[in-house]
Amino acid sequence: DCHPVGSSIERGGDINGPGFGGRVVQKLVTGDVSEVLDPKFHVIASWTDGEGAAQSRDLYPIAGGASARLNGIPKDTAVTLTEVLDAVPGVDSYTPTF
Repeated sequence: DCHPVGSSIERGGDINGPGFGGRVVQKLVTGDVSEVLDPKFHVIASWTDGEGAAQSRDLYPIAGGASARLNGIPKDTAVTLTEVLDAVPGVDSYTPTF
């Protein structure tokens, strides 16, 4: 089984400033498939900004390693995370969970 870990929310602070927050995306992979998967994953974060315009950013967390950060998002903004799924030899199906 592959299990991406959802985002954690940070509010304010030096990086984001008052009224802004961020997301941290971390990837965890368990089971036999961890040996055949590329450890670098592509996740698209998308949201609507305060003016109603669609925004997105590409994130690249490393399985079992570096997380990916998304900073400067207005607090209480819903962010959708979508993993770009590539074919994996020997794996019939795989559904990421956030």
